[in-house]
Amino acid sequence: MAWTQDMSSRWICGGGSQLSKTKSNSDSFSFNLPADILLIVHEFLPASSQLCLLTTCRGIKVLLEHRTVPYSRLTLEQKREYKTFVIRQFPNAWLAEDTLRFREFQEEDLYQQPQGPPLRDQPGWDANDLWRFRAGALLIRHRHVRMSLIYHRLEKKTRRQKSFLKSLLEPYRTDFSPCLEIHPSEKNGVVSHFESHPKLVAGQYLLFNQWTFTNTLRGGTIALHKLDRFEACTHQGMSDFGWKAFFSCRKRYAEFGFQRETIQLARALWLLPPVRRSDEFFECVCEAIKNPGRQVDGMCPYCLTEFSICMTTKMMQIRVWKDLGTEDSCWSPVWQTHLGVSDPQGLPRGKDCLEIRSRCGYTGVEGQ
Repeated sequence: MAWTQDMSSRWICGGGSQLSKTKSNSDSFSFNLPADILLIVHEFLPASSQLCLLTTCRGIKVLLEHRTVPYSRLTLEQKREYKTFVIRQFPNAWLAEDTLRFREFQEEDLYQQPQGPPLRDQPGWDANDLWRFRAGALLIRHRHVRMSLIYHRLEKKTRRQKSFLKSLLEPYRTDFSPCLEIHPSEKNGVVSHFESHPKLVAGQYLLFNQWTFTNTLRGGTIALHKLDRFEACTHQGMSDFGWKAFFSCRKRYAEFGFQRETIQLARALWLLPPVRRSDEFFECVCEAIKNPGRQVDGMCPYCLTEFSICMTTKMMQIRVWKDLGTEDSCWSPVWQTHLGVSDPQGLPRGKDCLEIRSRCGYTGVEGQ
């Protein structure tokens, strides 16, 4: 049943704007189906897809309208699915997730890059932006992912669409202070630099972020507790409290002779929620400290994020590769896990921590 629903949904609305194609093509597969077959297909469709089928042509609407649940009686999730289907007909529109209304993409909908560094009371940076910068620096919204992929895929772009696409894929660079409380131009020992590069590969929106912490003072070193909080994503990051908790648990595991994997397996067997600490990130930091100058690779088990860490006495560099998915929907599991609000078990994926970067390129920067 689920397989039939999925295949039927793809037939109606998958692979681009099938609805608009059906309207203009009298030889469409749906027009050639006998009425009894069409009724059977309709019966197996989810409510959102049934409603979507009514928009194909007047004949189908007359045949199926009285058998279809009206929009007003759909659940919130079904309304989201229906609107996600319909908006695929409109390459210049995006769906407002709070109101479920279609909006034409305008210049004010672009991501306006802040002119100054991330700093409290700095114009262009509010509390939410500062939090997002700390939590993996995912500063864009899903509408930027959607419009970038759609504009990139269009064979014939208007001048306006070309201009928007160029702005959407613009790299971002800034200097900042680790605590985000003083201006980076003030000498405090550690000079911090951040850069972000979006890249579109095979219909996927990939993002490469890089943080570089350098101590330029004579005899100065990189001390983790002075870097404040920094994160590869909303799940994996460094904080003083988390660092202490990580070593405390490590000590307890060693005392009782347990491995971390054993604890995780026991929690899974007892159906207990996993402990969402940044263990994978901390493990990489430990290895980077033990092996100065060597790049240590890791990945987040909860979202499509890979990272590498390299440390010396005077420098620390964190590189992050993210797969933000397709233009599908802002409620898709891929996007929601990047926001940290989805299933803590994460997405099903392999253990290759170099998979995303192999598609993005080592640096994620065009030509490098």
